[in-house]
Amino acid sequence: MLKGTALIANPVFVARHGETESNRAGIYAGRRNDPLTRQGRSQVIRLADEIKALGIRQIWTSSVWRALESATLLRDRLRLPLKVDQRLDEMRLGPWEGCSEAELARDFPDDYRLWLTHPDQVRVDGRETLTQVAARTMAAVADACATHLPTLLMTHVAPIRVAVLSTVACPLGSYKRVTIPNASCVRLDCATEQATWVPQGASLRAEIEQAGSVAA
Repeated sequence: MLKGTALIANPVFVARHGETESNRAGIYAGRRNDPLTRQGRSQVIRLADEIKALGIRQIWTSSVWRALESATLLRDRLRLPLKVDQRLDEMRLGPWEGCSEAELARDFPDDYRLWLTHPDQVRVDGRETLTQVAARTMAAVADACATHLPTLLMTHVAPIRVAVLSTVACPLGSYKRVTIPNASCVRLDCATEQATWVPQGASLRAEIEQAGSVAA
């Protein structure tokens, strides 16, 4: 957990938006307002069915369209209040926005190599660092906990990855060990430093540790 973040017993649920064309193409979309694909909308509807028994009372969402569209679908199916919170927006990518992996490797070779091996150390003008993303994301998580209402945060892959790592007290350098599929959901229990898949209940800490041992 980030230093200075209070230990709060209430769980928070974080979910990733449904699929977009950028996801299909392997593009770093950043804050582009890509709509969901038909498959993406179906994924979110399926997510609504998976989480309807969790007792969620409110949804907070990123202002980026693909997340807002996903959150609106959940709101309509679950009949829950919806609030936009820009702290849940995707990482600001600066010159990396709209690029493919191949384009980053070509145009930013040194930074891209560092991104693959030590992602927490990347510094590019106009691009947020993982530390900055974690600070704003975990502030939103703490505020959601403080409402004492089961809350779903609809967001993106980078905020979810850093939120999981911060919650289970793993370094941000382990960022690439966390895989977050479209329309997946994670329960964060800050007080016990646990992050688990919904509805399966499997531990993400165990996945991160296993990925590290395989990489080693």
